[in-house]
Amino acid sequence: MSVRASRDSSPSDEPVDPEQQTQACLKRRIAELKHDLAANSGARRTNARSNITMGHIIRKAISFNQPVMAIIGEHDRRAQYAEDHGGLDGLQVDDEQRRLYNAYHELMKLIPGLKQTRYGRLQQGAAAAVGDDNNAIRAAIIAFVPKPTAVDDCLDPESRENRGLEGAVTGRLLCPVEYDWDDPAIRANIINGKTGYAVTADKWPRCIYRYHQYDPSQKFNGFLKAKGLVQVAMHIFTSPSSASDANVSGKYVEDSVEEENIDPSAALELPRKKRKKTSGQPKGSVAAKHDICHSTPRMIAYAAVQQHFNLSDATHWNEVDGAFDYSVYYNNIVDFFENAPGRTSQKKAQELLTWWDRRIFSRSVGSSTSSSTQANSSVRDMHAELEAMES
Repeated sequence: MSVRASRDSSPSDEPVDPEQQTQACLKRRIAELKHDLAANSGARRTNARSNITMGHIIRKAISFNQPVMAIIGEHDRRAQYAEDHGGLDGLQVDDEQRRLYNAYHELMKLIPGLKQTRYGRLQQGAAAAVGDDNNAIRAAIIAFVPKPTAVDDCLDPESRENRGLEGAVTGRLLCPVEYDWDDPAIRANIINGKTGYAVTADKWPRCIYRYHQYDPSQKFNGFLKAKGLVQVAMHIFTSPSSASDANVSGKYVEDSVEEENIDPSAALELPRKKRKKTSGQPKGSVAAKHDICHSTPRMIAYAAVQQHFNLSDATHWNEVDGAFDYSVYYNNIVDFFENAPGRTSQKKAQELLTWWDRRIFSRSVGSSTSSSTQANSSVRDMHAELEAMES
């Protein structure tokens, strides 16, 4: 059996009959009710609290923007299609449906007892996760950015002052790699939102590149390897203390084997640290609670969303901030890994995930695939280069 995936984002040619999905959802609901009747009231209260807690991980490691029922519904519609047609041959799948189905598989890995949970509670927990992390990263990110040269440019942990494109430190980090931030005229055009200088999710920001530097002739060098991005991920998934500059800098020097992984000046300044023999995570950390032992594309994408948002001057969380759509940004990063055009690009993504495992979990573990998206400029150019590699 095979599932043919369409690369364009248009709706599938054979939209599933709403009645089919309704039937599948009703079957699932009946199974839930049977389970509830068999459980006592005390167990239900315990499960409710547990499901809210499990809902948090959905946003952090599975999908930061897709409703829980949409994720489960995509699995149900495929199961119904297979039942009605004797398999999945002939099923048309668009990009969003592919993401939902991939999210379902990640959900099953982290919550194996999914069929016995209450999905409303999972959604309730998921809804709170992004806001909780926003509040935590807002203050923590001050230690994850370059130190300002002037006192007046320092970031306030309790406010958005001096952040965003007008911030002396954050403006450079949020600047798309296509633009020369050091050119005063270009910088002014970016800040003022002039035509042709929009800051959108179709352009990779400098904050995700190592040392915030981008080489258009070598688009993959340093991509998603910024120390600040790694620190945000460690703050969320392992522990705030693990994201300290000393810990992460030590890993950058000791664990780097490729030449591009090492800043020569940093290698001279930082002492070599002995690596701990254990790969276990701190008790109580998100990784430990959910038995997460390696990095995934969705964890990296979520950390990138939190990093970008907390560098901005937005006063409250919204998936769309001006011209910047965080759902598109998240999907661009996830698709780089999960929608690969071929083996060469899959290998690049695999190497990147292994690199992340060495930094987050202090060991080498592989995972997943690679590709880019249907975006403009740097995102589109990277995707074109991946396609060219396969050719």
